[in-house]
Amino acid sequence: MKRQLCSYIILFLLLLVLPFLFFHGWQSAVKMEENADEVRKEAVVSASASSADGKSEKTGSAQEAEEASQDHQNVLYAPNVTAKMYQPEYWLLQCSDPDQLLMTEKEIHQLNKEIIGDINLAYNIFSEEFRREFLNTASRMETWENAGKEVVSWGNFGYAICVKRTEIKEFPQEQPLGEDPYFDENLLTTARTNTPMLVDGQTEDGIYYHVICYDYQGWALAENVALCAGLEQWEQLAASAGWAEFIADSADVDTQSVFLTVTVPRLRMEITGELLTMGTTMRLLTVEEAEKVLVPGSFLGCYVAELAGRTEEGMYEPRYEAIPVSSGVVKGYMNFTRERLVEQMFLFLGNAYGWGNSQESVDCSGLVQDVLSSFGIRMPRDAKEQQQVPLSRITFTPSMGKAEREEILNLLSPGDILYFPGHIMFYLGRADGEYYVLNAASSMKAPGASEEELLTVRRVIVNSLSMERRNGSSWMQELERAVCCCSRIS
Repeated sequence: MKRQLCSYIILFLLLLVLPFLFFHGWQSAVKMEENADEVRKEAVVSASASSADGKSEKTGSAQEAEEASQDHQNVLYAPNVTAKMYQPEYWLLQCSDPDQLLMTEKEIHQLNKEIIGDINLAYNIFSEEFRREFLNTASRMETWENAGKEVVSWGNFGYAICVKRTEIKEFPQEQPLGEDPYFDENLLTTARTNTPMLVDGQTEDGIYYHVICYDYQGWALAENVALCAGLEQWEQLAASAGWAEFIADSADVDTQSVFLTVTVPRLRMEITGELLTMGTTMRLLTVEEAEKVLVPGSFLGCYVAELAGRTEEGMYEPRYEAIPVSSGVVKGYMNFTRERLVEQMFLFLGNAYGWGNSQESVDCSGLVQDVLSSFGIRMPRDAKEQQQVPLSRITFTPSMGKAEREEILNLLSPGDILYFPGHIMFYLGRADGEYYVLNAASSMKAPGASEEELLTVRRVIVNSLSMERRNGSSWMQELERAVCCCSRIS
């Protein structure tokens, strides 16, 4: 009886335990299968990565350009232009030594003196001889009847500083000239904040000053210009804001001030909203100086810069701005290397084209001037003068065929300059048998397109030299001059 009872108890226990063991074993099998799946997935990923590494030789910047091209699939480009061409690394791969200095600081200073010393390229407003000769020009006595503003004073120089990025016009009037409001034919250029100026005339109502900068002369709103107390103050302010190389002979001027240069297309001041554009220079204050003019603690992590201000009477007074160290400024100028040059060019891609640098942007020659200003190069303002600067130049003659023109282009490097009448641009290089440029373009046609198919671009873009002008001639055929940024004419 006892033996039979034990058998029943064992059977009962087995009935309780067996389902539990079966369920536990089934869960373990599921987990093992899931683990096996994870292992297989990892193996596939690893194998795919190994395969990609084996098939591709792209590393570093080339790989980055390829990845960037995949991110821009919803962007429209000019004919024969791909997304990877919008990456500076793509073109820098064509440079043998992109980190090599193209010009030293001393060589840039010498270039600037030659540019500003040539009356056909610029105005040497820092020269007493220039000011004396310019003062005696008979044309200063004319009036501007079309604007309805008679000029009542000419000839007495005022030394001035631009206090705000301002338009310089041919005639002292607000209304634009021309049928297209986008292209104000009255607009000549825009002057940056802290630009040194001479004032030699004003309108009867005092609204406009006639100003002379190193690169242009014309009419500017008086409210954007501050008069200096005299020559000595003007020279000191100019020297401290990056123009010391032109007035270094003056014994009364401190030429050792440290200054900042804006290296981004647009830098907006945080409090005032004022716009500083690439190439703007300004004196950098020491920490001790900054503590005296700003609230302690309000400029942590910032540079403090001195900008030109204006009293109610129109005279100069300093003002100060805290500028974050990460906002796009450098002490002095950038080192002039091929890599830096190309990177600065590409910062403007997609920006609006603005005739005379209007629309807070640039036109074709404004782009060239702004980019090179990052390195302290004082280029003339207009394309015709820019292609005449004393750098090594190569001329395309009208009789040259396509093959001869390509031979010249093959001698160039990314960042060199190309010119045809009415337009100037940065050369990029060759890809898939085409030659490419970066430029602020107004309009163009695709190869073989009709005049009705003219593209109104008005952007800073990359395009090939096979694109056509309105007259049906390709940009390649129209080329007249190449300017090499790395060498001087001896």
